Amino acid sequence: MQDHPILSADIGGTHARFLHGVADGGGKPADFESGDYPDIAALIEAGLKQLGLHAQGTDAVLSLAGPVRHGRVTLTNLSWVIDAADLQKRFGFRHVALLNDLEAAAWALADDPPEPSLVLRDGVAEPGARHAVISASTGLGTAYWSRVDGKLQVQAAEAGHAGFAPSEDWQVDLLRTLLERYAGRVSWERVLSGSGLSLLEAHLRGGEAAASKDVVRRAISGEATAVTAVKRYSRLLGVFAGDLALAAPADGGIWFMGGVLTGLGKLLDREEFLQGFDAKGRLSPQVAKLPLMVTWSDDLGIRGAWYAAQTLFR
Repeated sequence: MQDHPILSADIGGTHARFLHGVADGGGKPADFESGDYPDIAALIEAGLKQLGLHAQGTDAVLSLAGPVRHGRVTLTNLSWVIDAADLQKRFGFRHVALLNDLEAAAWALADDPPEPSLVLRDGVAEPGARHAVISASTGLGTAYWSRVDGKLQVQAAEAGHAGFAPSEDWQVDLLRTLLERYAGRVSWERVLSGSGLSLLEAHLRGGEAAASKDVVRRAISGEATAVTAVKRYSRLLGVFAGDLALAAPADGGIWFMGGVLTGLGKLLDREEFLQGFDAKGRLSPQVAKLPLMVTWSDDLGIRGAWYAAQTLFR
C-alpha cells in the first residue's frame, strides 16, 4: 500500500501548529499565530507553504478548539466556521478529518502517553477500562477513550458545561457570586477555566478580578488570599473530576492538562484535590484508587491528530 503524506494540525483561537509526516514518523512543526490570518484557508495555505507540502494526495487531520458536528466546527474564540468537505474541495486533499482538540489529545495519550509531569495518585487501571482527559484552559474540555476488541475508540464530550453543584458552604457563597456575574446558570467551565481561578480569588479578596497568572505569582510569593484561592481551586477540580469518573465512567484513570494547570505547576494542592475527588459518599471506594496524572505537554493535539490519521486513513 502506498503511503500518503499526512498534514496534521492543532488550531486554536490563539496559536496554530502544523506537522508534515508519513506513516513512519513526523517532522519539525511549523508554528503560527491564528489571529494573524483572516480565515482557516489562509492559515492552511501558510502551513503548506512553510512545510513545502502540496495538498494533492495528502491526508489532512485538524485538531480544533470547538465541538465537531458532521464534519463542521466553529472555533470558540475566532468564530471561524470550518468544513471538512469545503477544505477537501478547495485544496484537493485526499482526505480531511476534523477532531475536537481534546479528542486529539486522547488519541495521543492512548497511543503514546508522556511521562506524567505530576502524579496525583499512582493507581492501577483495569485492562480495557475507559480513560478520560480533562483540560483546564480558556475553557474546560473533556474526552474519553477505551479499547474494544483491540480497537481504540475516542469520544469528545462537553462535560465542562455541566452545571456547577456546590457541596460546601464556601462553594455555595461562590455560586451566589457567579450567579450575579453571569445572570443565570453557572457551569463548571465558569469555575475551572483560567477566568474561574481569577474570579475565585477576587471573590475571596472582595475586589476586582486579576489575571490568573497574577494570582499564581502571588500564591508563589505566599500571599494568603492567592494561596487560599489555589487550594480551593484544587479542591473544586477534584470534585469535578471525581464526579466525571463516576458519570463516564472513567474507571481507567484521568489525565489532566491545559494552560491553567501548566501555570499552576506544582502549586496544585494534591491533598485538597484528592479530598474533593474522593468525597463521593457511598461510592467513594469506587474512585479512591484511580490513577490521576497531570501533563504539561503542549503537543498532544498535534501528535494526536497524526496518530488518528493512522487509523482513519490507513
